[in-house]
Amino acid sequence: MTWWLARNEKDLGSAEQSTRFRKGGDKLIERKALGIFVSVGLLLFSAESGWTRQCPTLIKEGRDTLSKIRLPKVEEDRIKNLLDEAQKLHDNGDHAASVKTANEALGILKKK
Repeated sequence: MTWWLARNEKDLGSAEQSTRFRKGGDKLIERKALGIFVSVGLLLFSAESGWTRQCPTLIKEGRDTLSKIRLPKVEEDRIKNLLDEAQKLHDNGDHAASVKTANEALGILKKK
C-alpha cells in the first residue's frame, strides 16, 4: 500500500515507511507548501510590476509616433483619447487595461 492511501503507520509495510509518519514529517510538508506558496506569490507580484513598467513605455511610444506622422484630425483625436485613457488607467493602478488601451492605439498607428 502506498503512503497516501495509508490511514496509519500500521497500514504500511516496514519497507514503505514514509516521512509522513516519521516525527516531524508533516512539518516538512508544511514548510514545502509554504515555500511554494511564497514563491508563487512573489512570481505574481513581479508579473504585476512588469505591467507597471510597461504602461508608460507604450504610452510614450504612441505619443512619439503620433507626433511624427500626419493623420486626419478625427483619427489623431481618437488615438490621443486612447493614449490619455491609457494614462488615466495607469495612474489608477489598472495596468492590464492600460496596456490593452495603449496597444489598441499603437495598433491603429501601425496600420497607417
